[in-house]
Amino acid sequence: MKIYHLTIIVTLLSIVGILNKANAESSILWQADAGESKISLVELYTSHGCHSCPPAENLMNGLESDSMLWESYIPLAFHVDYWNYIGWKDRFSKPKYSKRQRRHRAYGNIRSVYTPGWVINGKEWHGFFAKPRQGIPVLAQKSIPLRATLKNKNYLTVEIPYETNNPYRSPNLLYTAVLGSDYNERITAGENNGKTLLANFVVLKLSHHRIKASEKSWKIPLPQVKKGIASNKMALAVWLSDQNYHPVQAVGNWIEPSLVSR
Repeated sequence: MKIYHLTIIVTLLSIVGILNKANAESSILWQADAGESKISLVELYTSHGCHSCPPAENLMNGLESDSMLWESYIPLAFHVDYWNYIGWKDRFSKPKYSKRQRRHRAYGNIRSVYTPGWVINGKEWHGFFAKPRQGIPVLAQKSIPLRATLKNKNYLTVEIPYETNNPYRSPNLLYTAVLGSDYNERITAGENNGKTLLANFVVLKLSHHRIKASEKSWKIPLPQVKKGIASNKMALAVWLSDQNYHPVQAVGNWIEPSLVSR
């Protein structure tokens, strides 16, 4: 009889364990993972007030249907504000994105500040201007694993889930970026007057947090954008970087818009 009761107790404990695991998994609202293969961070500095930018945006827009999206690279379209004076104010532009591009110049990552300007993994990329034009490169490099998990609507957990022997720069900064896609912008003034421009992977909000290289896990506020600028297709990107804007590892994925817009 005692053996029978013990069997029942063990069975019940097993069921409870399975239910607890299922509940924990079901509580995850969003998650993005990267293994030890480095995911490339692709930055495009652009403006809807610049006549030479639409072809570059078209290349980035096409990544939306690319099978390697989020697995091999994460696109970020930073709309700068230094072309706003010539007739069209880009509603996605922010001074901080222009400042970020200038910082790339100050750190020696790029030679000059211009649009369209490409920076891949912290280095200037000229493949867009080559003849024939090159596609976005996928770099075969090793790095650290990274995971970002959202279990509630307020805080994001970012962690290095396990140790690796791969060489990498020590991260000093943790970045988050809320991205919006599928915008059709009707331009009615300036150099692109009369055009309707598709905009994908637009950085709507960029946040950073200073971290210690000795830390392996961080809990940070979930970034939010105003509903007025949010789109029906949103994404969240997270990456670790050194102090000179060289990314160490990145993760990203589509996210339910209601989670990152208020």
